[in-house]
Amino acid sequence: MIAIVDIGSTSIRMLAGGSFHQRITRLGEGLAQGGEIGAEALNRTDAAFAEFAAIAGETQCSEIISVATAAARAATNTEALFDLAEAHFGKRPRLLSGTEEGELAFAGAMSTSGVEGLALVVDIGGASTEFSVGSSASGLQAVYSADMGAGSVTDQFLKSDPPDPSELSAALSVIELHIGDVQREIPGLAGYVSATVIGIGGTVTTVAAVEIGMDPFDAGTIEGFRLSAEAAEDVFRTIATESEIDRAFNPGLNKDRAPMIVGGCCVLVEMMRQFRLSEVVVSNGGLIEGIAHAIRTGTWDG
Repeated sequence: MIAIVDIGSTSIRMLAGGSFHQRITRLGEGLAQGGEIGAEALNRTDAAFAEFAAIAGETQCSEIISVATAAARAATNTEALFDLAEAHFGKRPRLLSGTEEGELAFAGAMSTSGVEGLALVVDIGGASTEFSVGSSASGLQAVYSADMGAGSVTDQFLKSDPPDPSELSAALSVIELHIGDVQREIPGLAGYVSATVIGIGGTVTTVAAVEIGMDPFDAGTIEGFRLSAEAAEDVFRTIATESEIDRAFNPGLNKDRAPMIVGGCCVLVEMMRQFRLSEVVVSNGGLIEGIAHAIRTGTWDG
């Protein structure tokens, strides 16, 4: 049995023994300012690595495969992170490019969502957002990775608590520019947008959970939930006008995600506005599920 660990910019997830485990470590915190993963973020991540290694041992996993994404791509001290991972997991993580991240996210979302036909998969992460298009029949066709995410938008723009309207406006304006890049770089994007848009990642599942008022979180209820543009805007208006302390009391919102959820919402609602979406299909599938699918089909080369 193999354990799979996704070292993300906001959270670290692991699939081991058929169960998922997640810890929010905010690995990308402050990267936009200093270029290095901070000592506190490394300490939080090290603790998560130790916990996950213990769980993998308890579930009799013979190997731990780990991958790292946007925060590790951007940091100047990535090797310090990889040293910690190697100490706990026995080997260094594989550093994924934005394109590889999008490819795996697409495979994971399509394998769990049950969506047929054309689809755009939008994976809102902590430091990047991947836009992947393809279909259930022909597979992936194109990927674009944008340098924006829940954590990076928060760190760069949302300095006040709650965020000042001018900060929100600045964040949304820059996100609009990134969406313009997506529209230019992905051929035939409009056709995928008009078919099905699948939203994955912690921001999307959290907004859906808050809309439902879900406490505790239930992955089965979230899978396939249709998050309307109206509902996304409503959640955004609510949490963007609350202080971080008050925001954490919303049912469905993990208190550890409260510091950066407004930044993630900025990405989600602006994407839906620019694509003129009436809804997105929410899925729990993503990078880990994509790796698991590749392992099952013998296409994983990590």
